[in-house]
Amino acid sequence: MNIVAFISFKVSEAKRSCLPTLFAALTLLLSLQSAAISDEIVGHSPYATLKRPALPIEARSSLELTYRGPYPVHGLLLAYGSFVGTGASWLIVDFDTAVVEQIMTITQTMPDGERESILSSKNEKPLSSTQLRDLVILANQVWNPPPTVMETPSVGGTDSACSLVLFNGPEILHDWGFQCKSKRLVDEIEALGK
Repeated sequence: MNIVAFISFKVSEAKRSCLPTLFAALTLLLSLQSAAISDEIVGHSPYATLKRPALPIEARSSLELTYRGPYPVHGLLLAYGSFVGTGASWLIVDFDTAVVEQIMTITQTMPDGERESILSSKNEKPLSSTQLRDLVILANQVWNPPPTVMETPSVGGTDSACSLVLFNGPEILHDWGFQCKSKRLVDEIEALGK
């Protein structure tokens, strides 16, 4: 018997004087259920538990970016740069510590011919539980997008590049190109850097 049917049965059985008590009990039950749902999302929220099978999930060890990290175990990275320019901006969100780092780098060509980013500035700030919850919800939609949420980028003709990496332990999901596809998530991450 579900809760509504149970309460309806009890109300029909009870005298009118019991209605305030039943109403208070129902209110308490609903508020406890709501708090339990909120606790699942805030703090240690479920992250990347559902993944669409066709996603191009890669091993963390395969990630090759000019900025070498450190990267979070669970979280994401949003970077903007240029294919031929030297400057880049990075926003790195760590879901485990609820911290966002804003990093600026200058890319240099090393003696071995590899390009590597040199840190020019770094700023970090804590995330509120609401910001963390919202980011996890949007990131989960990237790991397991409903067909209506799959976003395609508009094709640009510029030298700019966007890189979005979602980290989940040994797995990553890496999207890069002229623009990142997950516009809602990208917009939310960008707002953290302002």
